[in-house]
Amino acid sequence: MITEELRRLVGSVMVMGFDGLDVNEHARILIERHHVGNIILFSRNIRTRDQATALTGRLQEWAVSTGQELPLIVCTDQENGIVRRLGRAFPGLPGNMAVAATQDPTVAYEVGRLTALQLRALGINMNLAPVLDVNNNPLNPVIGVRSYGEDPAQVANFGAAMIRGLQDFNVSACAKHFPGHGDTAVDSHHDLPVIAHDRERLCTVEWVPFVRAIESGIDAIMTAHVIFEAFDPMRPATVSHAVLTDILRRELGFDGIITTDSMEMKAIADSIGIGRACVQALTAGADMLMVSHRLDEQEEAIAAVCQAIETGELDILRVQAAAERVARVKRRRLLSSKAVDEAALADTERVSMDMCMRAITVVRDVAGRLPVDVDALSHVVLLQDGRESAMMAADPTILEARNRLLVDELERQAPHLSISNYVIQPLTSETEHSPYPSLEECLRADLILACVSRAEKSDLSTFIHDLCQAGAPVVVLLMRSPYDLVAVPDASCAVALYEDTPWMIRAAARALFARELPSGCLPVSLC
Repeated sequence: MITEELRRLVGSVMVMGFDGLDVNEHARILIERHHVGNIILFSRNIRTRDQATALTGRLQEWAVSTGQELPLIVCTDQENGIVRRLGRAFPGLPGNMAVAATQDPTVAYEVGRLTALQLRALGINMNLAPVLDVNNNPLNPVIGVRSYGEDPAQVANFGAAMIRGLQDFNVSACAKHFPGHGDTAVDSHHDLPVIAHDRERLCTVEWVPFVRAIESGIDAIMTAHVIFEAFDPMRPATVSHAVLTDILRRELGFDGIITTDSMEMKAIADSIGIGRACVQALTAGADMLMVSHRLDEQEEAIAAVCQAIETGELDILRVQAAAERVARVKRRRLLSSKAVDEAALADTERVSMDMCMRAITVVRDVAGRLPVDVDALSHVVLLQDGRESAMMAADPTILEARNRLLVDELERQAPHLSISNYVIQPLTSETEHSPYPSLEECLRADLILACVSRAEKSDLSTFIHDLCQAGAPVVVLLMRSPYDLVAVPDASCAVALYEDTPWMIRAAARALFARELPSGCLPVSLC
């Protein structure tokens, strides 16, 4: 029989989430019945500042009322850029690759500081960021612009600065995804990636930012659901004693919290199973187990860990050591109550715009079209990809305004302009009319802004190719990733935005008509 004491011990090392804007039955079961000591919030939980603050306050009150001695860790993935959870609660900030494009690590510190202030204002005390993966694979489907770039030293410098910015203002940072998810062509949300690099390569590339994070005193590190054949050819890092204990603990000397990524991701759920993987992760050296969504899978994980302790498969001393590491961070970060700097929060939008302007990068301008002389323009054609990205599907606040946002900003910068806005949907057999302008209209235009957001060839990239071949005045905006230039290799003028977020789109509209060229520098190499 599972004792109350054992339930509390196991609950203290769990990180779990629920769907809803208030403390609902799911949340109450996690905290009251299972004594879960750590909660993860997503966009589904955050609507406004007042609502989110009330939610985290009630969660903490409920934990106290059920006998938890220390506050809950309340965490979220506020990486900024294309991965953010705060919705409209606060103005957005640029993501990692855009920050690195400024070439100024103090920008990363400032992003960390402002992010910490935003999170603390909502009652969130741990940020599952920064991403410290070195993105040296252009085909990486899951990291990309979430990384600071391809140079290990640069990733280490910018990552350390953001860590300081977060933790100086009392929000725990969590570096991810150890030992490194940057050189994969598989998304661990959907399958199990394998990295075959030898130890020397991993030491000199993938580990460099994590070593720097440990030296910076980071509170937590998240594991990667990736097999590293040089250390454990049979098991992903999340459940590997060789990776978590032998390397991260003993060799690299990390004594903070090791947390898993979500155990519901298919790389784990389909290969090992959530319950078994949780037991194996604790045995391997993890301190917090993340099961983010479904109650049945969360209870499966809790039951599996409790049963493994009861049968002796999992040493209770190992779980107690994990719980003590979690408690140590709680005592260090959660028991102080510093006031949030409201003046700094109020200035976030202005500071963010300045950062974004500094990030925007001229990748190529053989035609000498930049900076644009706005006074010489009368007619601009705008081509936008109408397909939504995964981030937009998850965050309707971005999708709602995207297709009109660039038009509105261009009109603010140049009210005299005539703008023809074409939102391009994929051509199908049912399409009655071409969504494209005529070639004649484009050749008559003073400027064509072509927004590219995917690397693969498409109807839109083919049309842009035809325009370039015809000598049309095309400026390609790489909306998501600089690697997307591969879709339009013959573009004579291309500008990298790094993210199709509202704040970056506004900055791009201003940068295009600025008197000076944008000063951003690519953090990755383009073939």
